[in-house]
Amino acid sequence: MLLLDGAGRTFGRRPVFSGLDLEVSPGTRLLLTGGNGAGKTTLLRCLAGTLTLSAGRATIAGWAVGSPEARRLVGVALAPEQTLCGRLSAHDNLMLVARMRLPAREAAPAVARLEEEFAIAEYARLPAQRCSAGTRARISARVPCSVARRSCCWTNPDGPWTPPRGHCSGPPWTGGPN
Repeated sequence: MLLLDGAGRTFGRRPVFSGLDLEVSPGTRLLLTGGNGAGKTTLLRCLAGTLTLSAGRATIAGWAVGSPEARRLVGVALAPEQTLCGRLSAHDNLMLVARMRLPAREAAPAVARLEEEFAIAEYARLPAQRCSAGTRARISARVPCSVARRSCCWTNPDGPWTPPRGHCSGPPWTGGPN
C-alpha cells in the first residue's frame, strides 16, 4: 500500500504540489497527468526516495519512502532510454532487473506477463541498441513494472509511459502549482 498524507514539495518558495492525500492499494495502477512542471516526476522522485517531501509523509507498505525497506519494494526508471543495456534485448533487460528484485521462480513469469500486457513481444528479442529512442523509452518504462508486485505509477499519458488501456484505476492526479 502506498500512502500519502498531506504530502507536499517546494523548491525554494515555489510549491510544486501540496496537501496531497492518496492511498494506492496493492495491484492498483495509477496514471499521473498534467502539463510540464505540474509535479508528476517530482512526486515520483519523492516516492522513490531520491527527493524528500517538504511536508507531510509518504509510506510504502508501512515503511517510510526512501528507507531501505521501502526501496526493496520499489522499481523506478526516471530516465527512460538510459536504463537499458544496449547489447541486451528488451526481454533480457527486463529479466536482469526482475532477477535482481524478485525470487528466481517469479522473474520469468513476471516478464512474460509484462511483455504480453504491454504488447512489447514483437521487439522483445531485439538488442535495445537496434531499437528507436521511442521504443527504448517504451521498454524502459516497463522496467519498474517487472518488479512491481503491488502497484505501478506512470507520468505522461501521451508518451512512452502510457499504461495499457483499461489498466488505470481511479481518477488521475492532475497536480500542479496553485
